[in-house]
Amino acid sequence: FSLVLQIDGRSERVIDRRRGLGGGDEMRALISGRRLEALTIELEQAEPEITDAMDVQVATSIRWIFLERKGTDPASVGEVCGIPAVPAPAVVGVLEEEILPVGLFVGRSEFLQLREASRRPGLLKKMADEIIAEAESHADYRPERYAGRYLPVDLGNQGCERRVSPADQMYDVNSSMVYGAVAYALTGDVRHGQTARRALFTVLACTAWQAGLPSRIPCGLPGYRAPFIETHAAESVALCYDFIYPLLSPAERRAVEDALYEKALPWIDMYMRLNGEGYLLMSNQGAVYTAGLVLTALVARRSHPDVDEILERTIRWFPRMLHNYYKPDGAANEGPRYWEYTTENAVSALIAITRHKGCDVRDYAPAHLGQTMDYMAHMRSLASERLSFLPVGDNIESSGFPYLNGSFLFFAKYYGDRNALWLWHEYFAQQPKPPGSVGFGKRMTGASTPSALKEFLLYADVATDQPPLELTKRFADCDRVLWRTGGRHGDLLFLFEGGPQTFEHTHCDKGQFILEAFGERLATDPGMIKYQDPAHLFYKDTSYHNVVTLRGENQDYRDAPHAVVIEKLETGGACDYLVADLANSYKTFSKYRRRVLFVRPHYFLILDEVVADESGLEWNFHSGVPVADIDLASGFVRLQGAKGGLILALGSDRPLKATTGRYESEGLTLAHNLVLTHTESAPAMTVAALLVPYAVAAAGAPQVKVEHAVDAVVYTITGAWGTDRVRCDLSGRDHTVRGGAAVIQVWRKASAGAGAGESLVFESAD
Repeated sequence: FSLVLQIDGRSERVIDRRRGLGGGDEMRALISGRRLEALTIELEQAEPEITDAMDVQVATSIRWIFLERKGTDPASVGEVCGIPAVPAPAVVGVLEEEILPVGLFVGRSEFLQLREASRRPGLLKKMADEIIAEAESHADYRPERYAGRYLPVDLGNQGCERRVSPADQMYDVNSSMVYGAVAYALTGDVRHGQTARRALFTVLACTAWQAGLPSRIPCGLPGYRAPFIETHAAESVALCYDFIYPLLSPAERRAVEDALYEKALPWIDMYMRLNGEGYLLMSNQGAVYTAGLVLTALVARRSHPDVDEILERTIRWFPRMLHNYYKPDGAANEGPRYWEYTTENAVSALIAITRHKGCDVRDYAPAHLGQTMDYMAHMRSLASERLSFLPVGDNIESSGFPYLNGSFLFFAKYYGDRNALWLWHEYFAQQPKPPGSVGFGKRMTGASTPSALKEFLLYADVATDQPPLELTKRFADCDRVLWRTGGRHGDLLFLFEGGPQTFEHTHCDKGQFILEAFGERLATDPGMIKYQDPAHLFYKDTSYHNVVTLRGENQDYRDAPHAVVIEKLETGGACDYLVADLANSYKTFSKYRRRVLFVRPHYFLILDEVVADESGLEWNFHSGVPVADIDLASGFVRLQGAKGGLILALGSDRPLKATTGRYESEGLTLAHNLVLTHTESAPAMTVAALLVPYAVAAAGAPQVKVEHAVDAVVYTITGAWGTDRVRCDLSGRDHTVRGGAAVIQVWRKASAGAGAGESLVFESAD
């Protein structure tokens, strides 16, 4: 990275070929003069030894450029100044009579009952012991040294924090506040209360509850000058206040109420006023800021009665956001990662609001909110032994899903949801939470701190068997279709991505598919990588998904609300069949019809017919397992992982050629990709792909033979069930006219002893 400035007519190279750190760097240079006239940024490959041309994309992020007065040192002008050690409490009230004066998440009597129950052997005791251990781990922590102009928070090198600040302390600060306070309430040990007090008054001493100066600049960085940090800090401050109330003097209580009123509420309220009738009604952020504002207001109103108007306005607004975000059938457009984040905050807001209003969650929330657990149960990955979900949208699977515990228990408690209860017992009940683990909050931002607290408060002392899932499920609002053979690890699961394009944390992937079988993700979406890696911008691209592209260009949506139209969905017999029109996702395609046939429970057929305005069509396929063999002359690609593999048998109207690659991040391979193109470019493409999963440990994989006939491809598949013959028309003609030939036919010859002869089991002339 080089920076060349033109100052007062002269050119000055102030930064010369500095290598980036690959994770955020702050470069500073002294300049002098009167007028900055031009600025030139130079970027070049860092490794001089690389001289070969490489077919790769390289990305970088330049977050901001500041001019500061000469002599200014951010580290010495109040960004971090520290405060004296916070003294022990001057008074110690009666815990059982004074804790939880607001009752944000729980009332005093209910908590005292939970405290008593947690002293008996069982899961509740396990959770209480882990909370106390987390508090004890901070007994010697001294957060006072980090007080200053901004909170010591890391936003993952998004460019909002200054590197001169200690941007790595907010997990410990927030955890000390919440779990020091809860441990005090559980044990009565004032030492834990003092742990909470030190962190609480450190936060109160910080001038701005943000990460740094860039967060306060009203341009650029659109997502990260929003009040995320005010929200997460205020949530911890409010909960701490509620639990250590007996350890605060009247003046200290007022200091907390004033800080929430002055440092959190104005920023959150302003942002919601500006955007509440816009994107916040459809975005996960609506739930985040509602949770922060409600907890802030419920404490601040104790000395600032004018807060009530803001609080009531937000309480009236929130059900509208929930109604829009969670669709009537339970689906959510932003994908599982953002469902986790949204629901975690929605649960905090719903509990606090309904306790304040004295009403039932079901009477306040939209009637269909409870349906959303059905959606998440169906979207759960069957290829992973740990809790994971299909990588739709901005889904970073490698981070896991550690903050679903409280949400699962919320739906189990308030909606009697058996899936939610089973999922919590299956993945969270016995999971240890050692001190410093993600269960007590996010290291990066200090967000999600109350996760373990909500789990403790919502604990359900009952278990349930895994409820069965429908073998075919269509979520009509997002129009995702799922086919499965069961709900256990290793069962087969197929997703078709239909419906509208909604753009919030979604990818240009309409019409793609994902296939899991035998504990492997055989057809995949790479999902998303961490946003601080500039390469994350590529992962939204259409070419990173299992659909056709034109010279790598993205879907550009002739009609986004009808990006994919499912024309036919037939289920319930020996075969499931789907026909979809994807043409509205492309302005340059006059035709894109995708047919998917599931010959239960053995294999799939994908038939794509595409007509574009220009040549250069590409058929993109991605898998979680590597490509083992490619033999396009015979029509075969074989992919194999440790537990399962896939035979990909191909038929096309024109000869094909293949290129392969893979996508990696942080040492992990997210996807192996295969791109099929015509050997001689053409503006139309018809590709039939037979996908036959197999278990590596099985006695023998299915056998597949590919034969081309006139305008057709014929597959012969032999497995334990017998022999199937599949004929697929490749002519691209209109098969809906009267007397038109069938586009797909399947005949089956049963295995020996099960009957002789070949019978037609599927035929479609759609």
